[in-house]
Amino acid sequence: MTSTNSHRLVRATIVSVLSLVLVAVTIGVVGATHLRMTNDDYWHAYVARLGFIGAMREWWLTTSGDLIAMASNTLLNGLPLLYFPWPLTSFVPHMVAFVVVGLTCMILLGVIRLARFRQLISWVAGVLTFGFLWWVFLWTPLAFGGSTRLSIILGITHWQNLNTAYVIPPALLLVGWLLLWRSRLSGARRGFLGFLLGCAVGLAGLVLGFATLAWLFSAGLVSWVTRPRLARQQRVQALTTATGVLVGLTLSLFAPGSRNRAAGYGVDSQAVVSRVFDTLVIFPQGLQDLLQSLWHPGVLLVIVIVVPIAALLASVTSGKSLGGLEWSKSLLLLSFALMDATVSRLAQIWIGPSWWHTTTLQLLVFLAVVTASWTAGLAIGAKLTSRVQLALAVTAISGCFVGVGVVQIATQSMILREREWSQGPALIEPIAQDINDVNGWQLHYWQQIVELRDAPDRLSFLREQ
Repeated sequence: MTSTNSHRLVRATIVSVLSLVLVAVTIGVVGATHLRMTNDDYWHAYVARLGFIGAMREWWLTTSGDLIAMASNTLLNGLPLLYFPWPLTSFVPHMVAFVVVGLTCMILLGVIRLARFRQLISWVAGVLTFGFLWWVFLWTPLAFGGSTRLSIILGITHWQNLNTAYVIPPALLLVGWLLLWRSRLSGARRGFLGFLLGCAVGLAGLVLGFATLAWLFSAGLVSWVTRPRLARQQRVQALTTATGVLVGLTLSLFAPGSRNRAAGYGVDSQAVVSRVFDTLVIFPQGLQDLLQSLWHPGVLLVIVIVVPIAALLASVTSGKSLGGLEWSKSLLLLSFALMDATVSRLAQIWIGPSWWHTTTLQLLVFLAVVTASWTAGLAIGAKLTSRVQLALAVTAISGCFVGVGVVQIATQSMILREREWSQGPALIEPIAQDINDVNGWQLHYWQQIVELRDAPDRLSFLREQ
């Protein structure tokens, strides 16, 4: 195949892929207007009546010292639930997560431009494509009867607290780390910003904070052995970030709300010994969680789409402009994911099963799969024959066709629940309760919300009892 024909094939493939991505995103956007609150979302909406500052004070004093997570929840979940039109209430956090994950992928890969599109158009196209792939990663198991992943799939889709607490803050903090790591700031400025970034991590959640500390320590040991000439300012950033994480964690742990919550869990002194023995298996359990997150149809479909696209682009474009070959990114993300999974398992020993804490693990695994697939595609891009190029083009387009179908399935789930929700209780088994329990706090907060904003009549089931 001549160079001209190669460019034409790649251009046609990219246009086809982007067209399918736009179709899928359009379907997903329509579906997101049907999302409605569930579980903790009722609570966040009620507390948001105090306004942003008042809500933050309420959380800090009564429930949680995780200021970053609570700020994200209040701004993107609680306030929209209270003041936005119903089609936009849960739409906001769901679509913000979509954009933030797509943007994180672009920054993580270090992409300058895609093919010959202008840089801005390339970034918009990239964010939409990687956001679409995030949906593909999450929802593909639904199309294949993925019962083992049902909780996390439905949770991230319908329970917006998971997006605002466990997806958006970690993704933005990772972006901040990457931008600072690549910057040319002096040691003092880099150290100060690294410290602030670390404080934010420590205040974003205990699991994320302790996982970050463990990862910085282990990564620091490895870099000390393998990269002794690592720039001094980058080592300063790592050290000041770790210090900031410790400060943030301390503030969070000793906040009045965190102490109240810890007291609610309680500690059974008779179970202390058994729990100490339980810690002996947390690493194997964390590794198992990581491997399960890496082994499902969503991962395969992401690979099927990303590798061909990267390879085709690399065959006609400078590999450097596409981010270059950096396998270390995937390894670092996977090691961070392992730390997160392990710390999450450790937390469950004391607070009980909490599958939602694996939400950040899904984000980290997705980013690792994307970076590994992109790097693999770039690695083979310069060695493509005409037949291989054609086969890759067909593979990428076919994968996107499947992805469109996956998004349709998820959208149907959103629409069906909205119909049920608008008329009464709408449980999402097995992940969340709704207003079905007459003694439940979900019903209590919904009754308060009804007094604060327009709302459908969902309480007819009470009058029938």
